[in-house]
Amino acid sequence: MALSSHQVRIARVVTVPEALGRIHEIVDEQYEKPHLILLDLALPFGDGLDVLRAVRSSRLLDDVPVVVLTGSESEEDRDLCLIGGCDEFIIKPADSTDLAEVVARLCDRFLYRREAMPA
Repeated sequence: MALSSHQVRIARVVTVPEALGRIHEIVDEQYEKPHLILLDLALPFGDGLDVLRAVRSSRLLDDVPVVVLTGSESEEDRDLCLIGGCDEFIIKPADSTDLAEVVARLCDRFLYRREAMPA
């Protein structure tokens, strides 16, 4: 996987209010823009779809790949996530090798696009 050639930062938030707060920190340039977002739909104190909507409505974050990693097998949840702009919808438990390949592919694509953008 080509991802190993890049430095990847990991930040963990566990509730919807924390995730929405982090989005605001990123927009306000108080926190670095992520290379990828792993998102569960079943977050405490809200709905992961609200986080996805907030990410996709932000001009700063709208190009960041979002992988929904969830226990939901609902076709409706899958459709809502894909329509809402997630790049991948993966049902837990996920195979770690498959998940690593998806993460590497999406991060590499994001980093390539970012490097190709004119200054």
